[in-house]
Amino acid sequence: MATEINLARQVSALEADVGHLKQWQERQAAALERLAARQEQILMWLLTLMGGVATSLILLIINLQTERL
Repeated sequence: MATEINLARQVSALEADVGHLKQWQERQAAALERLAARQEQILMWLLTLMGGVATSLILLIINLQTERL
């Protein structure tokens, strides 16, 4: 009888632990989704910035070439 009670307590504790782990996993998944969205925003910002720099360099080269002619 005592063994059954002990096993029931262990099962109950394990079920509670699993429940907590599932909640933690859901929070981590949400945090990872937010992080991925932020990372995508930063990537788009960097690509836009790089496009602006490339355009500026191209215009500078064209300007320098026209001054030589």
